[in-house]
Amino acid sequence: NAVLPVWRGAEIGGYIITMIKLGLMALCGAIVIAIPVSFVLVATGGAADTTPILIGVAVFLPVAYAVNRVSLILAAAAVGEKIGILQAFRMTASGAGPIFMLTMMLLGCGLVAQIIAVALFAIAPIIGMVVQALLSLFLFLLGASVMTTLYGHYAQGRALVTQ
Repeated sequence: NAVLPVWRGAEIGGYIITMIKLGLMALCGAIVIAIPVSFVLVATGGAADTTPILIGVAVFLPVAYAVNRVSLILAAAAVGEKIGILQAFRMTASGAGPIFMLTMMLLGCGLVAQIIAVALFAIAPIIGMVVQALLSLFLFLLGASVMTTLYGHYAQGRALVTQ
């Protein structure tokens, strides 16, 4: 019995590479969406104070949705399995609507967390920083839970509700 768990370098390396691929996919998607959206909003004379918000929503929502659709590739990489991005899109196709709603809820949770942290930071900076760190940890764990649940359901065929 070892005190520390076995080091699984191959799985960790695969996870990191997969995470980089997913990040690059998200970045490329954001750029592809941001350029035409920015041109349209500026060309139509969008209000200067709301244009950045509209661009942010128009870019971030579809990118976050796409990342959620394929996030199960990270869970697969963590256990040494390989699932490609297109394969993940096909696996999650039947849950496109629920995954979109899940994306909206996750983004809403993140927005509420930011509002709380910024408000507390304005009142008491130290408390705001501590709350921000705790909320960030919570959101990270929530995201990891969602990712592994999507992997279990769509890649392994586990039911979301047991009876």
